[in-house]
Amino acid sequence: MPNETRAIVSAVSPNWQVGAINEKTMALMIPHDQPVLGISKKNFVDLLEFAEDKLEMERVLAIFEKSRINPTEGFPRTLRYVGFRPYAIDEHPASFPADKYFIMSYKV
Repeated sequence: MPNETRAIVSAVSPNWQVGAINEKTMALMIPHDQPVLGISKKNFVDLLEFAEDKLEMERVLAIFEKSRINPTEGFPRTLRYVGFRPYAIDEHPASFPADKYFIMSYKV
């Protein structure tokens, strides 16, 4: 990912990692202990707009280690309010197997 992308992701949270699953799908690795109140709504919206407008992404994935989160609580729950939905288990990228990762998808 370009440095500009990394800077925009870091503005949301310096603990997040970013990568590309393919040319149309951005992946955000989010720590299990991400506090809900620690995220700027504006910066998060800026990130989603950047993914759509500048990078021409079609999807943004939020990826969590499955064993360390509860999909119905904390940050995963918050993501549902902004349009993220659980990703179908049979659609998980090979590098993020469904038995180890919980993935949420946002269609931009």
